[in-house]
Amino acid sequence: MLNEIDSKELGGFTLKKYIIWPLVVYLIVCIIAVSLPASEEYNFIGWKLLVAQVYAIPILVVTALISYFLYKRT
Repeated sequence: MLNEIDSKELGGFTLKKYIIWPLVVYLIVCIIAVSLPASEEYNFIGWKLLVAQVYAIPILVVTALISYFLYKRT
């Protein structure tokens, strides 16, 4: 089933090509947020990941739109 989704054409590009860079950027933002220091009360990985979503989700959307328009152009 997953191979069918990956090989399905979406306007001239595959789903795998479209989503790989936004996911990489999302993971990088989450790793940076977890590695940054926090106050003693909020120095838990779960809390840091929750707060990282404030930054990671908008960046994911922006990079998804950019990659969509770049791959749509080619």
